[in-house]
Amino acid sequence: MKNALGVLSLVALLASSAALAGDLNPPLGVISPTMKDLQTVEPRTPISNATTPGDADSTFSITAPGSYYLTGNVVGASAKNGIKIAATGVTLDLNGFSLIGVPGSLDGVRVAIAVYGITIRNGVIRDWGSDGIDALTGSNVPIIVESVHARQNAVNGIGAGAASIIRQCLATNNTGDGIVAGHSSIVSSCQCTSNSGDGISSGPNATITHCTSVSSLEHGFNVNDNCTLTACTASSNQFNGIAATVGCTIMDCTTNSNALHGISASLGANVQRCTSFRNTQDGIRATTGAFIAHNNCYENGSGVASGAGVHTTGGDNRIDSNNVIGNDRGIDVDGAGSLIIRNSASANSTNYEFAANNRYGEVFNGLPAVTPAVSGSAAVSTLSTDPWANIAY
Repeated sequence: MKNALGVLSLVALLASSAALAGDLNPPLGVISPTMKDLQTVEPRTPISNATTPGDADSTFSITAPGSYYLTGNVVGASAKNGIKIAATGVTLDLNGFSLIGVPGSLDGVRVAIAVYGITIRNGVIRDWGSDGIDALTGSNVPIIVESVHARQNAVNGIGAGAASIIRQCLATNNTGDGIVAGHSSIVSSCQCTSNSGDGISSGPNATITHCTSVSSLEHGFNVNDNCTLTACTASSNQFNGIAATVGCTIMDCTTNSNALHGISASLGANVQRCTSFRNTQDGIRATTGAFIAHNNCYENGSGVASGAGVHTTGGDNRIDSNNVIGNDRGIDVDGAGSLIIRNSASANSTNYEFAANNRYGEVFNGLPAVTPAVSGSAAVSTLSTDPWANIAY
């Protein structure tokens, strides 16, 4: 009997607690759900046959603005693009997955003509029969590409139209160029390796910074007029490390072991604070109207070819404060009207070789053959008071 009364008391207590648990002053109106719906949790659209059905030339086609994402790897089909973007205002997130081409396929991602506001990011695009990403051929559309690995595509890895932004991408083993950027584009923090064309090529007025191009079968960087390259590295490419046309600025770059020149620049080049070493021909070569200053060039002219640390083939250049060491020729000036000052040369087969009708500071051996030891504040006497002198040491 006592046990039964105890059970009844417990049930009554629980019932009383449950009765007190509710809101004594509930809000007015219809009670609404408190859970978020699926559209709020994931507002993006998955790439699928239901949401982005393909057409005659594409496995999937995006025809409306919005944010789209992959839910798994996509394998292409012969004679088709993987994903075609045919709408303005589209973000395509590969979501860490791969777009995989097959023999006879077209582009991995094809951007149609006359669209804009396109971003492609975060995945692998490989083995397509044409470009990995193509927003250039026919369309020339500005796009943003970030964190994409374009690999083993039959033409270019990434092709972007004018005024594009390409950052933190990897382009490897493509049959054409690794990255092609239209005029006025920005390419940053990208790595290009073992492409059969150029590592990175661009139209005029592009900015390329903190990029690396290694083992391309053509140029490491091949840039058009008025481009700027900063803090880039070009190594072991089969043509020039950096090939630049008119009016380009090349700053703080490193070029080494390229089969032609480390840096080859045209009219009006500005080349400063670069290191160029062990290239088969010249470390830095320019034509006319160049400013070449504060560079370090050593052991160029490696192998059977002949090369100079700095070599200008035209006139009216300024060659100032460069250090050239161990080259076939230290500084070689072919044309007339150049100013050559404050350079230092050591261990070159010929330290300085200037054609007639150039202006230069005194050329002299800046140190005696054996220098005395120095202790404390004692100074070694100099052999020239000419502030513009070119020194061999």
